Formats: sequence, structure tokens, C-alpha cells
Amino acid sequence: MTNDVRLLTRRDVLYRLGAVGGAAAVYHGLTTFGLLPVPEARAAVPGYPSDIGKGRKVIVIGAGLAGVCAAYLLAGHGFETKVIEANSRAGGRSLTLRKGDSFAEVGGPVQTCAFTNSTLYLNAGPGRIPQHHYIVLDYCSELGVELQPYIFMGGSNLLQSDSFLGGRPVPMRQAQFSLRGEISELLSKVAQKGKLDEALGHIDRERFLQMLSSFGQLQRSPDGRYRYDPQDPSFLGFPWTGYAEEPGAGLDAGQKTQRIPLDKIVRSDIWSSDNQLLFNNLQYYWQSSLLQPSGGMDMIWKAFLKQGVPGGKTVGDLIILDSPVKSLRNTATGVEVIHGDGVADSADFCVSTMAPIQLARVGKGLSTSFVNALTHIPYDPATKVGWETKNRFWETKDRIYGGISFTDDIISQIWYPSEGFHQPTGVLTAAYNRGDDALAFGKLPIEKRFELALQGGEKIHPGDYRQNINMDTALAIAWQNMPHFIGGWANDTWETDPAAYKRLNQADPEGQIYLAGDFLSYWPGWQEGALGAAELAFKQIAERVTKG
Repeated sequence: MTNDVRLLTRRDVLYRLGAVGGAAAVYHGLTTFGLLPVPEARAAVPGYPSDIGKGRKVIVIGAGLAGVCAAYLLAGHGFETKVIEANSRAGGRSLTLRKGDSFAEVGGPVQTCAFTNSTLYLNAGPGRIPQHHYIVLDYCSELGVELQPYIFMGGSNLLQSDSFLGGRPVPMRQAQFSLRGEISELLSKVAQKGKLDEALGHIDRERFLQMLSSFGQLQRSPDGRYRYDPQDPSFLGFPWTGYAEEPGAGLDAGQKTQRIPLDKIVRSDIWSSDNQLLFNNLQYYWQSSLLQPSGGMDMIWKAFLKQGVPGGKTVGDLIILDSPVKSLRNTATGVEVIHGDGVADSADFCVSTMAPIQLARVGKGLSTSFVNALTHIPYDPATKVGWETKNRFWETKDRIYGGISFTDDIISQIWYPSEGFHQPTGVLTAAYNRGDDALAFGKLPIEKRFELALQGGEKIHPGDYRQNINMDTALAIAWQNMPHFIGGWANDTWETDPAAYKRLNQADPEGQIYLAGDFLSYWPGWQEGALGAAELAFKQIAERVTKG
């Protein structure tokens, strides 16, 4: 998932939605933009009889979130459904690790989770749900998945860069509100000199200055100037930048944090779109209002597996594990899939959730245009490191309760748990990187990744980090190294290669072969994209059956 995305107008997005998904996609776009009311309950697959698939068979390749959702919809509407999974477990990239769980990268050692109790977990794949990902949230409601808040960022979360303040970490609020105050003071100076009169037009200058004062916490001096200086003795309010030592009772006024001068911020790279440090919380999908399933992200796909389908079975009963696909081809009457040790299965339709390049490798007799499109969907590397701590030092010393601290070090981020506050211990996501950093990180031996994560953590929590990590519980995962995976997520293909994206999103993409997965959505790398694409594949097959 790239973060360097060109800003689109609503018209641009609706046009693209219409070109790819038709009227239904435009409808969802209109509701997202607030141009149509959102119904109280989303009807994902309206208008299809529960037995529409009777007498027809579908093979779903892959038991990740898209695959189990597609199986749930297909089997629930009468299709005889079989799910073929290459790995020894379901869930795909939605991997939650708990005490006793094991995994291994290709050619790497077996790693076994050694957390001290079964309530602790590491989301090695997806870890948060934005409040506007209504497909995920509606399925959680439908399937009974309990949700709890996921704290994305608080003012106490830390920002660290070697190019900023000599590498000293600072609370996010101190950096963000220092910048607001500095910019507000700068604009006020220009405005008071009349230099903005033409740009302001009919806007009242004095009202504009008052707004800047409120926005940047400026003070008005006796000579009429607006100044930003929260450490001025005459400033009586609480500084938005916070306190180095909190005020208390009596005459304990505390110690206010230092104002960070504008030149120090500008000279650093903390504002750069490449680093994604200072303005992370402004991202549309990284709002403070985020959610997570109680107990781990795998609760979602596990809830799908428990759902009953016709024939007295559950979705989980439909899955065949440890059976990688060797070949897939269209036939005169449907599809043929060879998997596992040479088992040949036939069906009327197939829904493939494999990464596109993997489908191109095993597909036989596929059209040139389809293969070309499949090979134009690159995936981004993504890695994580996680471990249990000896205590929750980030709470007791830094007063950090959940959220993420950011750094331009190779580890990129530290995630603090949004649950278990004041418990004896906790699990940190000690590194989460993407792109080139993840590619380089994933090539390193696991022990070297651990050491880099310790070094990066020491930059954010100097003197407190290394000594408080239980290294016996350390885990490292690089998704580009995992068996039957090629990376963390597809690139934003709808933008980088719209022709390939449109080709794969045709109503009947390739004979009786249909596709599902987050790569077919405007949300690559998010569960919202996987579930939306699964629904779309079901609708495409249902429409084809309806039309005969």
C-alpha cells in the first residue's frame, strides 16, 4: 500500500468506481461522501435466492479472509463449495500469534511463540479497522465478533528522527502544536503588515488574526502583536505542547515543555511524506477512531469458519489444508484444478484469491491480456517484530496508553497494546516497516532483525527499552518470505496501472475463473478490500447463474 497517493476529487473517485464496479460501486461511493444516506444495515448480497447455486459447484482457492468470505456467501446460497488452501492453517495474512503457535519463513528456523500466558497475542498481519471500513464492521456485527477501541495515536506517543533535535524523542503533541503555533505566529505577522489583504479578499483581517490565535494558541501583547510563547510567565493557560513535569496541587505549577523552533522542524525530515512521521494522524485510514477484535484480529476469519452452511456443515468443514494448487485451467464445462499431491478437482466455477502473479504461474491456457494484467500487480514487502515485555514501562514512565510511536529508523514504528492497561506485562509490535526498508530487513537473519529492533527501540525509549524486553519471546515475520505469500499487500494498482486493474475487474474476468482479494479494491492491504472483493466475486457468479 503506497502512502504517496495523488489527491482525487470526489468526481474522479466516482468515475473510477463506476468504470470498475458499475452502479452499485457508485452508490457505495455516494454514501461514503455523504451524498446519499447510509442505510441502517448494509445488504451485501440482496435479491439472490438462498438456493441460487443448487446443482453447481465452486472451488475457492485460498482460505484467507477473502476466501472464507466467498465460501460463506457461495455455500450459503446453495453452491457446492470446496476451499483449497496451500498452508497448514486458514486465515492467510491475518495471522495472530499466541502462546504455543509456530511458523517458519521459507528457509528460516521454526519460531514458536513463548508468551507467558494465552491472553497475550501479536497480530503479525492486519491489526486495526478504520471506522469507515463498514464491510468489515458489518460482518463483525453479523458474525458476533466483539470489538474494542484501537488507539492509533495519543499526544504522549513519541516521534524520533536522527535529523531532529539530535535524535531525542519528543511527545507527538510537542512537535505538532509547536508547528501550529509557529505557523500561526508567522501568518499573523504577515497579516498584520497587510501582506495578506489581497489573498484574504473579503475576509476580515482581525477575525482572521483571532482565528490564528485560537488555532495556534497565540497571545496578544500590549502593542497588539500576536505571539506564540507558551513558556512566557504571562501565559496562564495550559500549553497545548504539554508538560515535562505535570502540575499538581498547591503551588506546584509543573514544568512546561520547550517550544520547538520552526527552523528546527523545517530543517528536519519529520514532515516529509516519505517518512510519514509528523502528520500520520491526518491520514484518512489512520484516524483516532479505530477498532480491533477483542482477543486478536483472527477472531474475524475464525468467526466465518464457525458459520453453518447447508448440509449440516460449517464453512470450516469446506476447507482442505496443505494442498497448494499446481494448475488451474478453464474447460468446456467449467474449470479443472490440480492441487496437493496431484488431486484433480472440477467445478462449474473457480474463485482464486491467490496473489495475481501466483495465478499467472499456475494458470494454463489463460488469455494473453489476462496474464499480462496478472503480472502487473506488484506486491510490497512488509515485516514485523514483536515481543513480550517484562513490564509496561511505556505506561509507568512515559504515560503512553496505546497508540504508535514513529521513527525514521528502519523499524519505522512501535505499537503499544490498546488493552491490558496496568497489567504486569504486555506485547509490543516492536517493528513494522514496508517497501524498501522491509525488503532489506527481511533479508537479514532473524537475530539481526531482533538486534535492529532493540536499537530502534532504544532511540525511542533511551535507557528503558532493551533491559525491559523478554528476548525469549521475540518473533520476526517478513511476509515476502512466508510460504505461499509474496508480500504484505498489492500496490495501489487502481492508480499505478489502471488498465491492468480494470482488466482484472471485468464482470467475467477469464472464462469460469473469478478473482477475489484486496488487490481488486481501492483498499489493498486492508481487510475491507478483501471482503469487498469476495462479495463482488459472489455477485458476479450469481449474476451469471441468473442469466443462464
